[in-house]
Order: sequence, then structure tokens, then C-alpha cells
Amino acid sequence: MHDSYRRRLKDLPLAGQSVVIRLTVRRFLCTVANCPRRTFAEPFTRLTAPYARFTSRLGHVLQRVGLALAGRAGARLAGQLGFPVGRMTLLRKVMALPDPQFTTPRVLGVDDFAIRRGQIYSTVLTCGETHRDKPYLERRFAAGCTSVTRLHRELLAENAPVTYKMVRAYIATLRAIPAQASPPPPTVRQVTGWLTRHPTTLSEEERTALKNVLARCPELDSAAEHVRALGEILTNRLGPTLPAWIDAVDTDRLPGLTNFARHLLRDLNAVTAGLTLHWSSGGTEGAVNRIKKIKRQLYGRAGFELLRKLILQ
Repeated sequence: MHDSYRRRLKDLPLAGQSVVIRLTVRRFLCTVANCPRRTFAEPFTRLTAPYARFTSRLGHVLQRVGLALAGRAGARLAGQLGFPVGRMTLLRKVMALPDPQFTTPRVLGVDDFAIRRGQIYSTVLTCGETHRDKPYLERRFAAGCTSVTRLHRELLAENAPVTYKMVRAYIATLRAIPAQASPPPPTVRQVTGWLTRHPTTLSEEERTALKNVLARCPELDSAAEHVRALGEILTNRLGPTLPAWIDAVDTDRLPGLTNFARHLLRDLNAVTAGLTLHWSSGGTEGAVNRIKKIKRQLYGRAGFELLRKLILQ
């Protein structure tokens, strides 16, 4: 051994107290004559990175905080969690993250967003084959798993930041059945749901209630026929038949539905393509909404490089 020096590493807090590791690092002489370096420091790859002032696990937490809240807001949260850091430290952690590795998409969604409205615009590209799934708890509850303990363990295995009380409260809402002395009359939202859902998904009680409602209102009965026809166009991708549907609705002069049909004529080619092709721009629009949320979190003061890093992660 040639020499040694000391390193001071911040670690995750323990029982609400800050933890600092004082590490003695040994330096060794190189016995190879032609080696350009004369000495080597002892590595601690499982504990920290070279020149770092944090342990690897604390650095990972700081990266997650920086990605979620960026500079000042992230620094305030980190201080409350027991590992105070400066806002620039969080931003450096975020900027040091490698960009995700993407494969070439087979279907590409394209849209733009304003970095500075009216002056600077950028383009966002998304994969058209990416879809969102149902929430995990709802999917497992519908599959028959109603044990709070089991669901909580499954979420912890997926590294989900949830507590037992959070899972128990959410499962309680799924189990709740409101007690009613007598069935209330259907609301506008319920009738709208019955009209817009596929008839095969309605229960016997819902079909009976819908039949009673339509019998009381001939205009609503006519609107229901047009809604079902539009549903066939949507589910079976019958885009070329859309103009005929618009003409039929316009002929009946139904309030609300006629205005909706006429507005489709403003961009008929795009609507027809959306009802004919398998792909849509929904995922791309969602990406733009996410970019706007990130910009609002940063109060519009993030440069392009930081904004790009937060978008890609």
C-alpha cells in the first residue's frame, strides 16, 4: 500500500437522522514499469461511484426526486425526507442520466409543442403501438384477487411506492355497494352510458330501463339509433360510410347530435382516416400533455436540454 485518504459519503437517513459514511480509501503502487499511472485508488463499486459524494442508493433516490420535481421543489422535498441537497445537485443528477434506448418504431406519432409560445416550437415523436393498461389494482380485483395483504405484497414486488393503508382504502372503494331503499330514476349520465355502450354489454336491468326511457321520448329513440350506427362505424372501422351517417343525422334535425355531425365536416378526411386506419394520434397527444405538465412544474424556466432529459426519462 502506498498511501490512503478519506472520503465522506452521504447515505439514506436512518430513523430520521442523517447518515454520513467516513470511508478510508487505500492507494496502491503499480508494479508494471510501462504503466502511465503510478498509483491506483481502491474501488468501491457496490457502495458509490468515483468522485461521488453520495452512496449509490442515495444517488438513485435523488435522481427519482429530480425527475419528478426538478430543482427547487425537489430540493424542498429532499430536505423534508432527511437528505438536504441543493437544487443544482438534483439537476446535475438528472442531466447525468443516460438517454433510454429506443427501438425503431413501426408506427410513428408526430406532434409539436411550444417551448416558448409563439416563438420556439419543438417536435415530439411517439411510438403508435404503445398503449396504456387498466390500473393494476382494478385489474387484479376484477380477476378475483380481493386480499389486501396479497395485493400489497404484489405491488411491493413491483417496487410500487404504496403502503398497506393505501391499498386497503382503495380496495374498500371497490368493495363498497351503496345501500338504497328503492332504485332511483336513471340519471343523464346513466342513460348516456346505456346509449354509447355496446348493447351486448348491458345487463337485463339496464336494457329494460333503457327501453322504458326510449318509449317516453321518440326523439331520444331516434338519437339512439344514430348513436348505435356511429358505434358500428367506430368498432368496425367503417370510415367510408361516415358521410351517409352525417346526412341521416342532418335530416332528423336532432339537437346536439346534428351540430356534432356538422362539425365533423370541417375535417372530414382526417376523421374518416381515423375511423378507417388502425393507428391514431391519441398517444402523441398524451405525450404533448405530459410535456405541458413538466413545463408547468418547472414554471417555464427549464432550458431545452433539461426539458429533453425529463421528457425522455
